[in-house]
Amino acid sequence: AHGARPGAVAEQGLSPPMFSAVLRIAILVSALALTLLPGPALAWLSTDMPWFKLAWGSLDAVRGPFDLPHVALFAAVGFGLSLTQRWPLHWWDGVRIWLILLACSLASEAAQAFVPDRNGNWLDVRDDLIGAAIGIVVGMALRAVWARSRERRAAL
Repeated sequence: AHGARPGAVAEQGLSPPMFSAVLRIAILVSALALTLLPGPALAWLSTDMPWFKLAWGSLDAVRGPFDLPHVALFAAVGFGLSLTQRWPLHWWDGVRIWLILLACSLASEAAQAFVPDRNGNWLDVRDDLIGAAIGIVVGMALRAVWARSRERRAAL
């Protein structure tokens, strides 16, 4: 608000670090929930939700060495998590995110053994990690460009 004192936003809601933590958790929970949907729920999404059918079906239709829905999902998660990191970014921030996504990928593939009409595939872990790496690199690069642009504008 105009004329508000510094720190007033933190008093009205979540502080920026807390907001980032909540956002990170929401991103991870959403991704894990999608990877653990039972087969019938995935089939329902693919048939009754036009936006999901378009996105997932388009990716799933592409044949190649990678499972593109897995690559895309983890690229989006890696991208989202990289955007919630503090500035300045360091290479270990990207490695830490990648290791967290490795654990999530391994856990989701192992847990799929207990989900109706699903089965884990260890090649999906490979595809998840390729997507995570792409999303992290793109997100960190975007953050770096944005921060440097802000710094240049502030110096003027």
